[in-house]
Amino acid sequence: MAVEAPARIAPVDSLRGFALFGLFIVHMIEYFELYWMNAPAEPGTIHEVIFGMFGGKAFALLALCFGFSFHILFERARAKGEDFALRFAWRMILLFMFGVVHGFIYRGDIINVLAVFGLLLIPIDRVKSSTLLIVIAVLCFAQPMLVARVIAADVGSAWGLAAPGFYTDPAMAVYAKGGFLDLLRANLWDGQVNKWSFYVETGRVFQMFGLFLMGVLAGRTGFFAAERLRERKLWLWSLLSVLALVVTYLLRDYLAFTYGDEPGFGTYSRLLVAAWVELSATALWTFLFLWAWTGPVGKLQALFVAPGRLTLTLYLGQSFLFVPFFYGFGAGAYAWIGQGPALALGLVAFVLQMAGAAWWLKRYHYGPLEWLWRAATYRTTAIPFRKVAE
Repeated sequence: MAVEAPARIAPVDSLRGFALFGLFIVHMIEYFELYWMNAPAEPGTIHEVIFGMFGGKAFALLALCFGFSFHILFERARAKGEDFALRFAWRMILLFMFGVVHGFIYRGDIINVLAVFGLLLIPIDRVKSSTLLIVIAVLCFAQPMLVARVIAADVGSAWGLAAPGFYTDPAMAVYAKGGFLDLLRANLWDGQVNKWSFYVETGRVFQMFGLFLMGVLAGRTGFFAAERLRERKLWLWSLLSVLALVVTYLLRDYLAFTYGDEPGFGTYSRLLVAAWVELSATALWTFLFLWAWTGPVGKLQALFVAPGRLTLTLYLGQSFLFVPFFYGFGAGAYAWIGQGPALALGLVAFVLQMAGAAWWLKRYHYGPLEWLWRAATYRTTAIPFRKVAE
């Protein structure tokens, strides 16, 4: 039996496409991570602006959309009288496999992180209390592991005083100077250890799961429904997000001024507050984006819908194209391009991705990897792919 193409929710697709844009632009100006090999003591204006806008926020927006998609998948299955739990677990295994393949090329892959923690959402579907979900999300946002490490540092514990594992990065030199096989070998272990250390020790895994839960809640309440966005007092939520952002930003600057690069307490207190800064900025992006959707700017935001529906294909494609451009086994552009030209190239490249995605979706229901993922999820090729001309 054929599996029908599901109805889409345009504001969510657009937000996901915008998140993909932000993630891509960050990757471009950091040369798919090689910027950090010889990062200047004082970053330039382009770096500060792009990271201020999207660093740690684009990933968070994707996590929010991921949680929402989880809810939609389960609700649609429930409407058909199906239990989606096992199929979703299989879907996450498939997503993890995509991430493994991608991770051999680009160790910064977020797909297998989403897949691993996506499995933890399955029991969440049985939690019917929205209040309990909010409590769990708040606990995640409180960053319990970072709080514990700050306390450990304050009392002189070896764990609290130790530098984060991702501060040591033996894979970076391989990316800059090694050949393609060297890249694959480095990303088999060293690159992945560094990536997971970063996600765990900066608290991103806690933030991510909390945003998963907020996405689930948004689905349950119909928060993203386009016809109801005008009722949401998004201007008020945006204002509250600005206040939270200002407070956390000032606190982060105070800690940086007071403790600088002091090992232990200085490091982990700044990571803790930085996580709250990113969370506040993510909330602001979300509310502003949805608020703008209800006005004239919404027509421009609609341009992000197409890439938002081809996120998996485009995300992997970006790495397969630009990792060889920046890395030593290819053009080695990290050594000569500069952040300004890299930003310009990224903007042009994403405009082309938007145009290509729009062209593709006029002819096909899914991107190629989206179709493959869906077909493998349902274990059937009876998934509509090419649109039939009317």
